[in-house]
Amino acid sequence: MKRILLALALGALSVQAAHADGNQRFQTEGLVKVRFYFDDVFLVNQLPQYTNLRNSLVSTLQDSGQHWLGIKFLEDAPGNLRAVHLPPSRGAVYTGEEVLDDFINLIPPRAGVVNVLIHAYPMAPNGVCLAEDPSLGLSAQTEGMSYRATPVDGVASGTVTVTAKNNCIRTDSTLKSIDGLKNTFVHEIGHILFLPDEFVPNKNCTTRPTASVMCNSVGSGVRRGYTKWFLSDIQAIRTTYFGASRKNPLVACYEWSSFQACDTNCINTAGFPNPSATEIYDRCVADQCRHICAH
Repeated sequence: MKRILLALALGALSVQAAHADGNQRFQTEGLVKVRFYFDDVFLVNQLPQYTNLRNSLVSTLQDSGQHWLGIKFLEDAPGNLRAVHLPPSRGAVYTGEEVLDDFINLIPPRAGVVNVLIHAYPMAPNGVCLAEDPSLGLSAQTEGMSYRATPVDGVASGTVTVTAKNNCIRTDSTLKSIDGLKNTFVHEIGHILFLPDEFVPNKNCTTRPTASVMCNSVGSGVRRGYTKWFLSDIQAIRTTYFGASRKNPLVACYEWSSFQACDTNCINTAGFPNPSATEIYDRCVADQCRHICAH
């Protein structure tokens, strides 16, 4: 029975979506602290168009930590708006590498912190926005870049840059939606956590309707979701940070709204009047209903 419950718990990792009654909340360990910086032009012109951007981004990471990865995420030194001034692009538009290098020159990496720059400049491979020539039928855009350092005792270090611009067309001033910005941001944090996206299963994802946030590209009708991680993602991250013996996060509690809601679920899933139903029910109550999250 214990093996069956463990298999069900691990299976839930790969399919869990919105946080409804009965979801697992995992113990968080290690530490990923993000410190935000803003390009000075973005700080004045675009940041006001987002509501509580930093809180929203950090909350999204913490949601991933509690419900998927079992990793602790925090904002480092919150409360201050830190501005940097990027040098002009050396090509038609910035390349991702150019922005990353310029930011690192301005704000050198520091141990135990992930420095994050958010700006709204167009970025494209080789500094050329193919989408500016409609006859090409191409729209390649660089959305973010990251530099990661080896974790020490489960603590991350590195640098992330993310553009809030919706595309690389210089004459188009539209911004990413908050969900689009979260998607790119969490994806780059995934790289900080030592997840690649150029190999299977993240090179080209066909999981419907929602694929992992780490997917490089997705098939038709599939969207990449910033609240979704493949089980292979989770186990790869945790193996890097904590070792193979801790590749799966440990359950801290279950998010039932009440004991009665949990008890009713245990009754409904026990399979009464099957002979083993009582044992299944008792185990369900012991594992979940007696370990409901306090808040």
